[in-house]
Parts: sequence; structure tokens; C-alpha cells
Amino acid sequence: MKPKHLIVFAALLLFSGCWTANYLEYNFTLNEAQTVYVGEPIFRAVVGKTNRDLSFLDPRFITDLIYLGKSGNTVKIGYVEYANIESRTYIRPDYSRILEYDLTQSDTIGYNLTRIKVLGATNTEINYKVLSCGALGYMADTLAYKDYIILQRPTSRK
Repeated sequence: MKPKHLIVFAALLLFSGCWTANYLEYNFTLNEAQTVYVGEPIFRAVVGKTNRDLSFLDPRFITDLIYLGKSGNTVKIGYVEYANIESRTYIRPDYSRILEYDLTQSDTIGYNLTRIKVLGATNTEINYKVLSCGALGYMADTLAYKDYIILQRPTSRK
């Protein structure tokens, strides 16, 4: 290898880490009324890798709370975790479950460190506010994503 090529190769190796960053993406605004329909995520958090200009996102771990509908005074929420391995997204079945919340006991529901106030719910949609979300920091810390870019992409239909 010629010295000129060796210098270019060494520079590429040295600076290759400067072009990636960790990111944390979520689909809500704290304490703001939002509406989603059955089958859509009330709460979604994604942890992954990106380049500095955010033109490329590589999700590594995704967690969803999906609205499944209402029966009587009980709302059903699906909790689903996904892992991205070699550019393929897989559901983690051991970490997926269906949660049921009786709204006569409380209009605030929660799972792990997330708290959601239900403002109204029908068989087809839910109106809610995300009150707190310690899960975002927990996800980042657990996966050793200490420095990350936060992307907020609300999916609400007001």
C-alpha cells in the first residue's frame, strides 16, 4: 500500500466514529391531549444509531403501547418490544403482553415507568395525555446509550 493511501485509510478509521450518534425517538408530547385509533401506538420509543445529519436511522430497540380497544369500563393495551438484528425487526414474544385497565378504579394507567391519563376511550379510539415517561431514560441507560439525540415525532390526530 502506498503511503498516501495508508494516510487516507488511517484517517478514515480515525474519524469513522465521528459520523454516528445514538438517538432516542418518541411519538408523544408530555401533558398534551392526543388521540390514536385501535391498532396504533399510544406510546412508542425507539433507541438506535444515526448519522449526525439524521439522514440515516438504524433502530435497535423499539417498545410500543398499542391501543386495542375498550370493553365496558376496561381498556386494553398491547405492550410489544421489538429488536432490530442485522436490519431485520423481530418481535420479542417473551416481553409482549396484553394489559387491561379498569377505568372505574382510576383514569390514570401505567406500565413500567410510563403514566398515561385517559381522557376518553371508545371501541375505536382513545384520547389521552402522557403524564410521565421515565422509560425513555431507562431504555437509554439500560442499553448504554449515554449520549443521544432526541427525536420527537408525534402521531396525534387532534
